[in-house]
Amino acid sequence: MAINIVKTQAIDNWTPLEAEREAQRLADAGQWQELAEFLSPNLGPKARPRTLLLATIAATETHTRKLLDGVIDLTVGSDLPPHIVLAIARRLAMAGETSAAWGVLLADKQLTASESSIPAVIGILSLIVQFSKDRNLRLGAIALKRRLSGVKTPVQPDQKITWGAEHPPADLACPTNPVLLFNQSVAAPAVVAELQEVRTAFESSLSREVPPQIAIYDNVLVNRYGQVWRDDGRVIISSKHPIPPESLAASRSAASVEHAMLAMEDAGFYHWLCEWMPSLFWSVYQGKDGPTFLMSDKPAGYQAASLDLLTTAIPRHAAGDAIRVKRLYVGDRRPLTYRYREAYAEGFRRINKAALDQAPTRTPANIYLSRRDASRRPIKNELDLIESLERVNFTAVELSRLTMAEQVALFANAQNIIAPHGAGLSHLLAKEQPARVLEIFPMSAGSMSLRYNFARISRLRGHTHGLHLERINPSTNEWAVNVDAVIREAGRFFA
Repeated sequence: MAINIVKTQAIDNWTPLEAEREAQRLADAGQWQELAEFLSPNLGPKARPRTLLLATIAATETHTRKLLDGVIDLTVGSDLPPHIVLAIARRLAMAGETSAAWGVLLADKQLTASESSIPAVIGILSLIVQFSKDRNLRLGAIALKRRLSGVKTPVQPDQKITWGAEHPPADLACPTNPVLLFNQSVAAPAVVAELQEVRTAFESSLSREVPPQIAIYDNVLVNRYGQVWRDDGRVIISSKHPIPPESLAASRSAASVEHAMLAMEDAGFYHWLCEWMPSLFWSVYQGKDGPTFLMSDKPAGYQAASLDLLTTAIPRHAAGDAIRVKRLYVGDRRPLTYRYREAYAEGFRRINKAALDQAPTRTPANIYLSRRDASRRPIKNELDLIESLERVNFTAVELSRLTMAEQVALFANAQNIIAPHGAGLSHLLAKEQPARVLEIFPMSAGSMSLRYNFARISRLRGHTHGLHLERINPSTNEWAVNVDAVIREAGRFFA
């Protein structure tokens, strides 16, 4: 009873530290409505920085306008730690409050002046560009992104090659199996509506013809971060950072290569496997090997392993502080280009053949991708889920225990896949035979477009994809699964 009374009291009856502790307790319990009701009556200027961040999450999760207005009023121009301001601005941008996110960023001049904050600021500006419906705001965010990245004006390629002139796509028709939504009642209606809007927008985009392209830049400099620039200082690819001073210094005496393909990505497994790898497939089209792969001198292990499956015949060159490339090829990383399946057929064929040759043991047809080996988004009752799935003939697998070839072979043989949202589902792109995929999907406000990536891949590759919706705590990133509901859905979905 005492707890219920406390939750409805105005927080000016608490010390700032007591209010923060109570807010954190409610956030850890995922009680966002209760937290919004606790903070809304009187979120005053004495609120601690962490309280303001939790208030932002509560306001966007519950769509409490009064609380959100109070957060914005207290955040803009306040002397808050940079990491708190950035977290609030990011949350606002992802929730569609792009004007507020823009105001929060611009009001703190230290953020745009601090080299350590610039990558995060650029990431938030990218979200504003993605989610804002205000054209002028998008243009302003694009301009500021360029300035912070050192890109004064966009540099056009010296040449472009477009797929289709000599090899028109065999089939532009996408499969007719739209993504299915299960367990909708568990999620907040506003978040379900956000997901529906994302799904509808993607379905509409499938009517666009976006053939793959290769951009060619002559006489450029490249460093280990994948940044590309010219001697006159013009930046072509910034990778969310200004060009480091050591790269600019090294450019004066940099070694050179005649021609190379840019093959660098530091944003993670998904972006490498689903964007960069396919952008290199043209290099092996019809068995003809292309120019050198230009990689970082400190690449992630999965990058070399996946290139080994594509081809070992193409030489690789490592870029450090700076290397001069007389002709640089940059492939297309837009997902809609995957509709042109013939453009990617040889690359996918090579990857699957090499994987199956290296890992010839037959793997299960029904698999569950476990998150027991993942540090992010742990599922509190995953052992219960695994035990129940094993009783209906699904085999739990931890991808981190497998080689790249074994991972590709696992997906190549799988017919029915159940998996929590995670980077392992990137392998759906290379899978040639259609499968049925039930993705356990974490629902939180503002994240639906980013998390819809694997559903998009399934649509473009011909897999039947369903989303089992579950709430996730955006503060702790912990969640639990309704095991009985998943088993019931699996029985119908995979029948």
